[in-house]
Amino acid sequence: MPVENEQYFKAYGLIYLTIPEVLHAQGITSTLKRTITFKLLTSNHVTIEVSFGSEKWSNTQNNVRYGHTKFDGEWMPVQNSTVPLYLRYMNEPYDFEYIESLKTVYVRQSEIGDGPKETMDAFYQRIFEFIDTNDVKRFILDLRLNGGGNNRKNQIIIKNILQTPKINIRGKFYAIIGRRTFSACQNLVNELEKYTNVLFVGEPTAENVNFFGDTYPLRLPNSGIIVNLSFAWWQDKPDWEYAPWTFPHLPVELTFEQFKAGKDPYLSKALKYKYQEGDFIFNPMETLQSLFLSGDMRGLREMLLNLIEDQRFQHFDFQNRLEIAGLNLINSKRYKQGILVFRIILEIFPETAKSWYNLAFAHYLSKDDDLAIKALQEAGEIDKTYPGLSILKARILRNQ
Repeated sequence: MPVENEQYFKAYGLIYLTIPEVLHAQGITSTLKRTITFKLLTSNHVTIEVSFGSEKWSNTQNNVRYGHTKFDGEWMPVQNSTVPLYLRYMNEPYDFEYIESLKTVYVRQSEIGDGPKETMDAFYQRIFEFIDTNDVKRFILDLRLNGGGNNRKNQIIIKNILQTPKINIRGKFYAIIGRRTFSACQNLVNELEKYTNVLFVGEPTAENVNFFGDTYPLRLPNSGIIVNLSFAWWQDKPDWEYAPWTFPHLPVELTFEQFKAGKDPYLSKALKYKYQEGDFIFNPMETLQSLFLSGDMRGLREMLLNLIEDQRFQHFDFQNRLEIAGLNLINSKRYKQGILVFRIILEIFPETAKSWYNLAFAHYLSKDDDLAIKALQEAGEIDKTYPGLSILKARILRNQ
């Protein structure tokens, strides 16, 4: 199964638990069988046994739309009578609603491509004509269910936003993202981040910011199994800005109880948040870099600790991003600066074999073998199997 990051697995991983072969391969069932029996606890605390027979994959997927089961036939909704906006009109890839009391235009875009009844061009022309001719104070673009499509259609959205200054303002334009925001929609998220004044709300996306996409089938020569291989490299951001996902500026999590009650904390956050200039750092690495280049190491450490403690940055991987910054310095032969970065990392994350190894490597390149050996020993105490430890140690000993 494909897994881009942890978010993708959260969104799609559980689907594979409906396949008997997967259940058997993972040791969940002792034998391979077509009927699986579950012991279930009812709401009045009575244990019952229910058996489910396996169906063709195509049959089960026909009842799913944008990652959610359609409520028809024998399927019963877990939600009460209240259905949130993002789960309405699920037969259409997009729809919009004007929330008049809040002067807000809400758009759900769950696919990048033309719908059966209206093209994206016509849809967004209709929306932005409405925005131009009505009292609209806030624009919310909901991409949480959007698994991609034709990324050439993204420019329709971007152009309209850039040509509408009344909503392309920080605090007036929000995009909801989540664990199903993927593929061509990640391209859209990247473009929104680069060119507009968007605030992202929700969960991290299911895609790396730079990624492989567009698959073709390949039949393996021995087993005959057909696999899909991605062949196109999509790089919207520079290599040194690599990140496993786009993180939300306003993180929100949905509980099962909220889902069951038909509540939508993502939309609530986007509707209620009051943005004030200067209350958010949009590029934390750029801020840390400026402190580093100015030589303000004390300010850098304080800022880094504050950002790590800030819940708004809970999905931002500071450690990994600093690792990349340190390696970039080493690769450009700025060893002293690279060493300084790794020492800052280790002050905050001391139990990291990778950082100790990278520090050792930097000392080795700067011809300081004694410090390199000490750093290797620290790495070995944390993880003696860390790749490259013995090789680097052998190189240093040969030099001595």
